[in-house]
Amino acid sequence: MKIFQVRSYRLRQALVGTAETVVGYLNAYTLSGNEEYLGLSLAAWKFISDHIIDRQNGEWYWSVDKNLQPNLKEDKAGFGNARIMIPGCAWK
Repeated sequence: MKIFQVRSYRLRQALVGTAETVVGYLNAYTLSGNEEYLGLSLAAWKFISDHIIDRQNGEWYWSVDKNLQPNLKEDKAGFGNARIMIPGCAWK
């Protein structure tokens, strides 16, 4: 879980990087069968679900700051939508 300790020091957490974390660990789990990778993927998804999804207006916030407040100054993250949804939906 060291990756989440490092990320806690960042000034902001963006959807695209977190989506890459979900997909990367999901791929690692699929290839290796190592349950730790699945747990890391699910933990990253939980962060997205808890903090990045814009439940009031739909879609996603581009990022959140170190206090987990959404970044409302940047446009929504279309690339992040595709990056996480396509591999996530294709995974068994």
